Amino acid sequence: MYMSPWSSFPFVRITLALVGGIFSARYWEGPVWVVAVLLSLLLLAYVLVMVGTPLTTFCTWSPWLGFLGLVGIFLLGYLRWLMHEVRHDPRHITHWSASVEAYEAIALEDVHEKIDRNRVVAAVRRARVQGQWKQVQGKVWISFPKSTSFQVCYGDVLLIQGQPRVVPVARNPNEFDYAVFLGLSQIYHQHFVGEDIVVMAHQPPNPVKALSFQVLRYCQALFTQYIHHPEARAVVLALVVGQKDALTSEVSTSYARAGTMHVLAVSGLHVGILYWFLSIFLRFLKSISNVRWLSTAVSLVVLWFYAFVTGLSPSVLRATTMFTFVAIASMLNRQTSIYNTLAASAFLLLFWNPTLLFSVGFQLSYLAVLGIVYLQPRIYRSLVLSNWVLNKLWLLTSVSLGAQVATAPLSLYYFNQFPTYFVIANWVVVPAAFVILCLGLLVLMTSFCTSLSMLSAWLLEIVVLGVNKFVGSIQKLPSSLVAPIYLNFSVLLLLYGLLVLYLAFLHTKRMQYLIAMSVLAMLLSLHAMRIYLSQQTQRKVIFYSIDHHQVISFVKGHHSTLCVDNRFEVDSPKYAYHVQPSQTALGITSSDTYTLEEVVQQQEFPMRVWHGLKVAVWQGKKFIFLDKNSKKLPHLAEKVYTDFLVVEENVVTTLQPLLDRFDFGTLVIGASNRRLLAHQLQEEATQHGLYSHSLLPQGAFTLSW
Repeated sequence: MYMSPWSSFPFVRITLALVGGIFSARYWEGPVWVVAVLLSLLLLAYVLVMVGTPLTTFCTWSPWLGFLGLVGIFLLGYLRWLMHEVRHDPRHITHWSASVEAYEAIALEDVHEKIDRNRVVAAVRRARVQGQWKQVQGKVWISFPKSTSFQVCYGDVLLIQGQPRVVPVARNPNEFDYAVFLGLSQIYHQHFVGEDIVVMAHQPPNPVKALSFQVLRYCQALFTQYIHHPEARAVVLALVVGQKDALTSEVSTSYARAGTMHVLAVSGLHVGILYWFLSIFLRFLKSISNVRWLSTAVSLVVLWFYAFVTGLSPSVLRATTMFTFVAIASMLNRQTSIYNTLAASAFLLLFWNPTLLFSVGFQLSYLAVLGIVYLQPRIYRSLVLSNWVLNKLWLLTSVSLGAQVATAPLSLYYFNQFPTYFVIANWVVVPAAFVILCLGLLVLMTSFCTSLSMLSAWLLEIVVLGVNKFVGSIQKLPSSLVAPIYLNFSVLLLLYGLLVLYLAFLHTKRMQYLIAMSVLAMLLSLHAMRIYLSQQTQRKVIFYSIDHHQVISFVKGHHSTLCVDNRFEVDSPKYAYHVQPSQTALGITSSDTYTLEEVVQQQEFPMRVWHGLKVAVWQGKKFIFLDKNSKKLPHLAEKVYTDFLVVEENVVTTLQPLLDRFDFGTLVIGASNRRLLAHQLQEEATQHGLYSHSLLPQGAFTLSW
């Protein structure tokens, strides 16, 4: 009797069905009651078929029962997403935020100390609306000055004056969307407050988590006391207990460019190192048949205690749950596939929190584990080395290659860069991470003995400084980073399709996989050619929406001329965050940057000063710019036509002077104007029947031809 290969992976099928339901609900939300009714009818049909099918014909109906079951899991995932989405609740702050005068919220974490401000996520409990206090729910991302005299901790009850605002969506092309990112954590509002915040009481909603944060604070204080070098202390806090607030941009950049940034984020690598060490250390217990479960029990206790020490962070909880399933399956000595075990852990996590499916950490963690489980043994067996040292080095390399191959397309999609020396860097950094983790835990466990703890911290500091120096030298090597690289979602799917088909061909040697792989490769090539040719001939003007700044990009082919105001710096975070993503997506390989005063002096760019106004005729379109240097508008004998009239820096308070002098196709209200004035100008343009685009509320304005 033929048995499908899928029959060996029941939980893989079930988890994929759940993922399909969650993914569908994320982009195509339907009424909750409709999905609930469909799920109930399907469950009823399943029971009727099970009860009413004779044993003699059960095998015939079995595939249909399996199909009905997977459809039911699909609907369950769909329904779980809808039920998890808190904005549908009438008590959610989304329905009241426009009228909130003040609100009471409870901190859900310890404060995060940033360079300029402190930040904390708090759950709203009630809000004052039109003079009355109402029961309200929802999370708010609160930011307040570092100069405040108080410290916010988990469980602090905060009274905040003012009104939380909806997190703004990305306003520029290809910009990172914080609204989507925070929305995955059910955070839809933010509030930048001054001194209008008071800590009223301390009422932790979860005593276990409160104790966890107390332990975490103790660990942070201990490392701060014993490790004196700031960069070494920042790395230890990030690597051992998952606190990355103290990391400088220089250290983060060095680790990212070396391809070792994963060691600074406490997640699957750290929990895996701890589990591997425990499995070796406790191996002797497994030889005692009567207490075979003791090894697993000790491992799980240590893993969950480590999660407790790190403040029960989502990434550590995710990894600990995954290894818990692996440990239990190993203890039961079940002949189950590791893929079923991983799928079961993913099913539990996604059912508990369906938004994890869209978390970069969740995606990278499971792909890395899959790469190590499936690819690493095959890579390792491809080369046999008799030398013990070389063999261990090749083992470590095969692990790094397996994880990197599985995660490379997704990493390129999210981070737009590829570290070329990641293998060499991981030869040192991954074993060093094991040493740092062990020494860090030793510092904590020997805190009762000050001299021993200080000695461990001294050794730890030396190791970390050595690793930092090594990572810095790696990222300084020539061509250490290939960047920027832009992948859209369709290319990401094609790359993973190619990878899966290639692995299937190597496993089965069936020609149909090779043919399918060839078709996908051809589609990928055609897609790349289409993108390249379209970029060769592209003509675009992008007016970026950046508060208080005037930034315009004139794109021709693969070249960009960027015109900015005097206050905008190209090497600033604002450029990297707002402008560079779109330049990367457009395939820009060369660019010139000028201030608006400099660009009129460039012979190669068609912008000149006319009657005190900056005028450009570019690719057949006429632009007139009015800024602070145009306060005195010229007296013209007749109206001048321009395709685009750009108003910046509050140069006018009403449109009438412009209407007397210009006819224009589109009025562009720049982001350097005051918000209230921009709103007034746009309303006035609407009243005159004119087309306008205001950059502050509407986002960037892109012209293509």
